[in-house]
Formats: sequence, structure tokens, C-alpha cells
Amino acid sequence: MSQAAALSHLMDAVQTLPNSLTTYIISIIATYLTGVWGLSIVSVAVIVNLYSGIVGILPLGLKFIVDAFIGNYWIVLLSRLAFTAGFVLLTLSTPSVLSWESGLSFLTVDSPPPESEPFKRPQSDDSEENNRAGFFCEAPLAGALILFVPLVSFLVIGSYQPQPRAERSLVKHILKRKHARSILFLVPISITFILLGVVSSIGNTFFIEQAVDMNHYVGSLWVPLLILPIFQHSYKKKKPLNCGIHPKLGIAFSMICAILSCITAAKVETRRLGVVTSQGVIDEPEKIIPMTMFWLLPQFALLGVSEAISEKNITDFFTNELALERNDDEATKASKRKHMEFLAQALSGVGMICGLVLVYIVRKATAANGGTSWFQNTLNTSRLDNYYWTLATLSAANLVFFLVVISVHHICSESRSVEDEQRSSSTVPLIA
Repeated sequence: MSQAAALSHLMDAVQTLPNSLTTYIISIIATYLTGVWGLSIVSVAVIVNLYSGIVGILPLGLKFIVDAFIGNYWIVLLSRLAFTAGFVLLTLSTPSVLSWESGLSFLTVDSPPPESEPFKRPQSDDSEENNRAGFFCEAPLAGALILFVPLVSFLVIGSYQPQPRAERSLVKHILKRKHARSILFLVPISITFILLGVVSSIGNTFFIEQAVDMNHYVGSLWVPLLILPIFQHSYKKKKPLNCGIHPKLGIAFSMICAILSCITAAKVETRRLGVVTSQGVIDEPEKIIPMTMFWLLPQFALLGVSEAISEKNITDFFTNELALERNDDEATKASKRKHMEFLAQALSGVGMICGLVLVYIVRKATAANGGTSWFQNTLNTSRLDNYYWTLATLSAANLVFFLVVISVHHICSESRSVEDEQRSSSTVPLIA
């Protein structure tokens, strides 16, 4: 392997490792906010999904800033330092840490926060409290690795040659070369992609909260909660899921997987609530229920497949419809596709934020006229199964709408192509 290739692989690892660690830590941050800060599941959903939404949207704008002003390796260094500082602040935000020195009253929460000891001590088989908080022990190791990454980045970046800059006039190119009708037709299609982000928003919040109080043991072996989001996100690295399928069909299939994930989650949550009721632990949210967390594996798997397929195929769809021209070379194609990838991520981010709006609407609607809200302070008193059924219904309607819009778009595209061919064939040179 050449020195340039080895350096390129090293730089890819430098960029990929912290992103992966951040993804997995954020996957379990919901349990930190409920367990340490004592926040309700709705408040946690707001915080986590708002973060995820912003993370999805920001790169679309930052890409143009990087190309025009900053450059690739400076933004890599700055981004690593930024999220390292973020995790340092997250560590300091632990109530027991901040209140230890300052004793500020506004740092307290409604219920007394758990002691910080569960974050430090190992698991023991005879302690349910240890069982519940054990997965928190993984965060310090990941945080230490994240702190190490910027140092490696600084050493590597100095000799790293960035990839060719993206085409800065891509938006101007799209507006100039594409028919206005083609762009307008993509608006309703893009709206259907947003609901995929809404479904994705439940993965790092409500799915994780379901697993916290479930049994984490396989026989005598304790399994960390982190295995579930790792299993979910691992599908994004499996290329067979993304190959050999037309983008439109791939998007439709990802929507079907999202529907199945919501249906599966609803059925599993109904079963979990049944166990909670039969065990009489509705008012004991920290009690471990005798139901293995691997009941949640199918819904995580289906959601992971949906995210993996939609991410790639939505990018391909936008690239084919908006960006590519027949005379583009490989470097230009890769550059344009990167912009479309950020566009796809931004739509997913918008979906994450729209998920907050949907939770708010459902919460208000179910509590109206003296009713009982589906979202209570604890998971055992909430009705997430009903919310999952609502998402499944909306996703099914979204799939139908997508198929209708994509069919109309296909018919109009063929009609426009025929008109263009007839116009070019009817144009003949004037004879003097």
C-alpha cells in the first residue's frame, strides 16, 4: 500500500471513529437524561431529537461555507474540538458534579438525582440498580477516545491532502439547467422523505427507554444496552442492502420497513406493558421487569434497514433528478453526490424536529376533554404502543402518497421528454 493510500485510510479512520462513537453515545443519552437528570420521556425526546435534527441540517449549509472559505482539514479539526468540548460540558452537566461545588438550586430536578456511583462501579449480579445503570459505564471509555481523537487529527491533518472541492455553483446549475416543473414536482416527493426522519427519531429515544428496565441478561451473561443501537446502525455499513435496486423502489422499500418497525414496536410495547401490569410494578419505574430486552431487536433491526436503504437511495434519487449531466466526469459526479447526500441528511433532520411537533400534538390531543395523555412522566404509565400505531398509520399513508406522486412525476417526465424530442425534430434550418 502506498504512503498516500495509507494516509488516506488513516484520515478516514480519524474522521469515522469519533462520528461512530458520537452516534453510539447519543443513542443512549436518553437514559442519562431520564436516569440522572430525572427528566420525563417527553422532555428527553425534545432534547435528543432537537440535537439529531440540527446535526442533520447543519452540514448542508456548512458544506458551502467549507468550499468557499474554510477548507476541508480546518473544518475537520474545528469539528473534532467542538464536539470534544461538548462532551466535556455534558460530563460537567451531571447534577452531582455541578452541585458538589456550587450548590446552585437551579441545577436540581424534580426528583433527587441518582448518585454518581453507578457510573463508576462495576456490575454485580445481585443488584437490580446496578443492572439498570450498568450501561453508563461505557460512556467514560468512549469519552476518553473522543478526547484523544483531536490530538491525532492535529498530527495527521498537516500532511493530509484534501479531496477536490465541490462545485460551488451547484444550486445555480440546477436552477439553470432543470425545468421549473421538475423542481416543483420534487417538493411533494421530498415531503414524503421527512416522515422517514420522524420514524427514525424514535430509535434513539423511545426505543432505548423501552430497553432500560428490561432484563439485560442472557443466562448469566450481562449484555450492555448499547448492543441494540450498534445493531441498528451496523446496517448502514452493509453494501448489499444498498446495491442493485432502483432509488424509487429502494425508498418505497425503506418506507415499508419503517411501517413494519412501528408495528413491531407497538406489539412489543403492548406485551411489555402487560408484563408490567401483571408484575404490579407500574408505579416502580426503576424495577427490572422479567422480559428480555432482545424482544426489541426486531424493531431496531427494521429501523436500521429502513435508515440504511433510505439514506443511500434518497441521495441517489436527488443526484439523478437534480445534479448529474451526461458529460460529468467522475470527480464532478462524486462532488455533486456529496451535496445531495447532505440534502438527504437535512430532510431527515427536519423529520427529527417534526417528530417533536407530532409528539406535542398527540400529547395535547389525547389529554383533551379530560382524557389521559399517551405521554406521562414514566414509560410504564405512558402508552407508547398507541403512538407507534399512529406512526405506522401515518407511514402507510405516506407510502401511498409517495407512490402516487412518483407515478405522476414519471408520467409528466415522459410526456416532457416526448415534447422535447418533437420540438427538436421539427426544427429545420431556414433556406435562403
